Amino acid sequence: MTTDEGIEVGFNIIETPGDTYDLEAGIAGVANTLGGEILSSEDTELFGQHAVDVEMSYGDDMFVVFTLISTEDYVMQTLASGPESERPAVEATFEQLTESLEVR
Repeated sequence: MTTDEGIEVGFNIIETPGDTYDLEAGIAGVANTLGGEILSSEDTELFGQHAVDVEMSYGDDMFVVFTLISTEDYVMQTLASGPESERPAVEATFEQLTESLEVR
């Protein structure tokens, strides 16, 4: 989905049990797909689940923030992406998306 401001928003479910999914390989896969550079990757906990918060740059002045959340039954990915000039709006959109989650 793309917002009126041109921010791309995404939510994905990877149908693989979280304990068998390599989060670091997932991050590397996103970087490879985008031709991007990983700016930060931080282990965290979200809703009592292991997660990793990632920021990556790619293309001409674009960036993406995403989280991979490892659950017992699957891995969730939330993301927001846009031009660096729209960073505050991208980050606010990502925060709204993350806060709207309900992980079980």
